[in-house]
Amino acid sequence: MKNLLFLFLFFFSLSMTSCISCGDKTPAEGPSSSVSDNDGDDSSESNSPGNKAEPENLADAMKEAKDAMKQIGMNTDVKTVNFRELQKMMPEKLDGMERISKSGETAGAMGMTFSTAEAKYKDDGGTVYEIKIVDTGGLGMGLMSMAAWSMATIDKEDDNGYERTSTLDGQKSFEKFRKRNEHCELSVIAHDRYIITGECQKCKMDRLKKIFKKMGIEDMKDLKAEG
Repeated sequence: MKNLLFLFLFFFSLSMTSCISCGDKTPAEGPSSSVSDNDGDDSSESNSPGNKAEPENLADAMKEAKDAMKQIGMNTDVKTVNFRELQKMMPEKLDGMERISKSGETAGAMGMTFSTAEAKYKDDGGTVYEIKIVDTGGLGMGLMSMAAWSMATIDKEDDNGYERTSTLDGQKSFEKFRKRNEHCELSVIAHDRYIITGECQKCKMDRLKKIFKKMGIEDMKDLKAEG
């Protein structure tokens, strides 16, 4: 399974680095501002005071990203629960359904780790329920990036379905329903670090909520992070 969370946060961090670098740049003040100490080098602007050179390799890019995160007050010493522990929240049988697949990974960069666990279940009618748990380690920017709805109040409805924020077992949640194919999506942010998502077609939102409750969201606060 590709580590989409890791890649997203990594490139998001790089974008923050670029923004901070751009903010440091000052307008050129006449010809003297473009003078280079290196003969024949036309790239002096990037090396002049107040401007940062582009990272030369992956290690430099990661270091700049980490520095950028520190500048905006983000904790870069983040530890997460191993994906195998998260998978225990999705047992072989859940709410009377059989698990038909599972996957997971724990990966890290810049002193931080991120864990994901996924599982699919099938009920007697053939409906497949996809469940995913992501542990961001309480990394606030990660939560905001993956669940922008967590910072808003949403309640809208039209002929196609509805979207709304709510709560489930005391945790903030987001529901999305589309009448076409009776497509349901449910997301919950648990204990300010876990993002739990569920998705199904030809199903009911109440069934997804019941599945989440069976998983024991409240108990997730007792999971121990590595390191």
